[in-house]
Amino acid sequence: MMQPGFARGCASGAGLATACALVLAFLAWRQLPAQPGQTGGSWGSNGISESSSGALFRAVKVRSYQGPRRFADWRPRPDAKKGAPSKECRQWAVVTSIFPPTQTVRQLAALPSWCVVVAGDKKGPVEYNLSGEALPFESKAELRWNHFGRKNLGFLYAIQHGARWVYDTDDDNELLFPGPRAIPIPPPDALADEAHLPWRTWPRGFPLESIKDNATTRAWPSRRIGVFQSLANHDPDGSMMPYNAQATLHAQRALWSLLLPCSVHGRVTDIWRAYFAQRLLWDVGLRLAFSPPWVVQFRNAHNYLADFNSEVPLYQQAGALVGALLRWQPAARTLPGRFEELYVHMYELGIVGLSDVRLAQAWLADLDRIGYPFPPILDRPPRAVKPARSGGVRERHGERRAATSGAGQAT
Repeated sequence: MMQPGFARGCASGAGLATACALVLAFLAWRQLPAQPGQTGGSWGSNGISESSSGALFRAVKVRSYQGPRRFADWRPRPDAKKGAPSKECRQWAVVTSIFPPTQTVRQLAALPSWCVVVAGDKKGPVEYNLSGEALPFESKAELRWNHFGRKNLGFLYAIQHGARWVYDTDDDNELLFPGPRAIPIPPPDALADEAHLPWRTWPRGFPLESIKDNATTRAWPSRRIGVFQSLANHDPDGSMMPYNAQATLHAQRALWSLLLPCSVHGRVTDIWRAYFAQRLLWDVGLRLAFSPPWVVQFRNAHNYLADFNSEVPLYQQAGALVGALLRWQPAARTLPGRFEELYVHMYELGIVGLSDVRLAQAWLADLDRIGYPFPPILDRPPRAVKPARSGGVRERHGERRAATSGAGQAT
């Protein structure tokens, strides 16, 4: 559970346009090695051994993908037809809900220059009785009913209609300041490396073995931000890293990263998405930043014990997943190729199911078909990790870099 206070501390910075640029902080998370003689469980098992000491999860290959590689040799389509952009909106909010229109939905609908998409489900109310199945997207065949991933159709609809920014939120995150600046679009030059963390806090999906690692609280400025996560006052779901789907703003060059995997639980899907996205954001030169709160979360009725049971894989597996992503060396030379390659790799490690490989391929095909401009892979992307000999922060190329002894350094 997130302790109150972190949002207040971070919000004491220079205002809504200031982002606490905790950029790629998880690079410094320390991986705990397996003990000698210990056989770590694979992602395809529960990681339990017959020994009294138990076992850690390890991201090891448990199966091989035998299906097609649809995007291994992808090239931009010269005949791609772009969707007709909305004349009213370049900024879109996407919400999933099974309730009648909430205060959050009404606030979003009242924002000038914003359009709202509500992704419903079979449990949804009559107010949202529209047929998402009529949408012309290949992805819909791979989406499950009664799952948070139905939101993917809303993302595609917004992108098809010319979205330049997509605000990914939930129906119980009320805006702090309703009005034209309720969801600020932070200019790149307004970012600052201010983070105030007097409390030991961690969000849903943070590797438990790293919660005492001071390097994970470092911050530094970066000007190529693709994703902004707003903190949340009152009853936040999580704040630092990883980011969730509660109040997250995606720039156009990062809209490809919105895909929510559907073979995992709805309490896991946005966290896995965050980890997958961050690894690929590096390759196109983009970063993640956190801002002071835009929202107050008045959580819908939840069974917290049921939530915890659903989230157990996050705490058992997140550290190993981070290590696997740091070690991953893609071969594809385009973003769609690497996106597909990453999902295949995650499938082979047992992190997602085969249906998510097909979903990722359908998602890429839908984006390609509606003319989404995938950003290019950088010839020399920023290096992800460099071994650190000592703790602390050092200056390099004009940016403050986080480091921790024996864990690696963000560079």
